[in-house]
Amino acid sequence: MHRYRRLLAFVLAAVVLTITARKLARIDWGAVTDALLAYEAGTIAGALILILPALAACAAYDLIGRRLTSHGLPRARTMLISFAGYFLSLNIGALVGGVLLRLRLYTASGVRSVTAGQIIALTVLTNWLGYVAIAGLVLIIAPPSGAFGSIGFVGGAAGLRAVGAGCLLATAGYLAYCACRGNSKLRIRDTTLVIPSLPTAVLQLGLSCTNWAASGAVLAWLMPGIGWLEVMPVLMASALAGIWSHVPGGIGVTEAVFASLLGYRLAEAEVVAAVLAFRVAYYFLPLAPALAVYAWLEWRGTSGMGLALNSGKTQGG
Repeated sequence: MHRYRRLLAFVLAAVVLTITARKLARIDWGAVTDALLAYEAGTIAGALILILPALAACAAYDLIGRRLTSHGLPRARTMLISFAGYFLSLNIGALVGGVLLRLRLYTASGVRSVTAGQIIALTVLTNWLGYVAIAGLVLIIAPPSGAFGSIGFVGGAAGLRAVGAGCLLATAGYLAYCACRGNSKLRIRDTTLVIPSLPTAVLQLGLSCTNWAASGAVLAWLMPGIGWLEVMPVLMASALAGIWSHVPGGIGVTEAVFASLLGYRLAEAEVVAAVLAFRVAYYFLPLAPALAVYAWLEWRGTSGMGLALNSGKTQGG
């Protein structure tokens, strides 16, 4: 089964990359450049302002793990690790940026690797919890049309609404589970996780929804005439395609998905230009401070920010 899963992953990646390469080859990159240069300063400033809630939410993701593991690191340091880990993950890949480097920062700060693994697992759960909730909401309220809405295996608009209802039921089920089993422990293979209480689960949902919603708002802002409800399903489809392709940051894949699914509403060059502008705001600009934060935390090591390792708090519960 392991070999079959690896083969399936390889096939999916090959399919996504082949479609991406063909789509990108047909795009008029000169027109994309013209569309980028046509953005006014006010439009760029608005995009940078709209993305700020998403950046703040990502920096707060690891506070969920801090609350549930009681690892004792200061909130500020935890948020710095969360920020650096998230945006390094976006740009250089989930395994290296999201897991290995984040694990390194926590263990260098005196947190046990087991506890750090629990924090990372909770952060991943937090991120995708909002994804599922917003996907359900959007698919029920405004099932996508055009190339996206014509996907046959989900039965058109009715099928998409059914998928949306399933997403909302899954979200509600998670909240109900946390309400009933909150603060108890759940063992998954070699990892033991503390189940969030209902207030913590609601906080998870709020942080993740803020990140995804703000990202979609920036893309809608950069695409005149295309609303947030139209952008969100495409953004979510591109996120899945990026995972299947195994390309760090989904570079090229995200652009191809948006051009394919929204090219009927706006010129492909303008769609790709908007995605590139979004990539700069959400991926590239935070990368420099994320690298600086990582270097600083690595340099400070376990002595940084007034940690009292001998108190035992930073070892995790």
